[in-house]
Amino acid sequence: MFKEAKAIRSILWCQRFGGLPNEQLIPPNLGARIHTMRAVSRESLMEQAFCIRPDLLIFETDTPGEKSWSQLILFTKSKAPETGFIAIVNDLVSDTIKDLASAQIDSIIKQDRVHLELPYGIRAFQKGETYLTPQVAKLLCSFIQGPISAPQGLQDRGLLSTLTNREMEVLACLTQGLNYKAIAKRLFVSDSTVKTHVNNIFTKLNVNDRTQAVLYGLKHGISQIADELFRASNPSLI
Repeated sequence: MFKEAKAIRSILWCQRFGGLPNEQLIPPNLGARIHTMRAVSRESLMEQAFCIRPDLLIFETDTPGEKSWSQLILFTKSKAPETGFIAIVNDLVSDTIKDLASAQIDSIIKQDRVHLELPYGIRAFQKGETYLTPQVAKLLCSFIQGPISAPQGLQDRGLLSTLTNREMEVLACLTQGLNYKAIAKRLFVSDSTVKTHVNNIFTKLNVNDRTQAVLYGLKHGISQIADELFRASNPSLI
């Protein structure tokens, strides 16, 4: 499953309190060496990262520290640009999410969804993409100028008007955090068909990855549009 071009040889997992079953959360066929440490502070976490030089650093954002995450991450990236960062957030605090986004972090995953979404975050890093828990994506979208939702018929749909009905359904599924296989099952199509639709969506919306597509869709009301499509085609799918 994880056979993308970017290899991950080592992972540094920094936990504030410990206790997460790393072996169960990180795919065993990834072939990466997993280092774990108890994170006392953000600064000590980054110091350890400089020593180990992992390909991927996973950390919990409620770790205390004097400097902001963006300061530490951007500094680390300047010294080790190949290192990837996955943040695990316990609560959706606006300032924290904004800070992480400003550092161009690779993935942000909510603590209560880490068992489900960490593999997607790792895979996204291997493909040079970004993965966000859907709740985080919606929060980031709210920071963009203009409302996420508006009364039906008044919202600017932007480039969503260039998508076919099926592409809108696929985009709606992406905003719900579904992977290609789950989307294929829901829409009764093949995985390759879903991939084709996703590539078409990227091209039409002028975006480079799944996260950008999700943010664009949320801003322009994809949820409302897709609800109408799903209801029209098969009410049982809603």
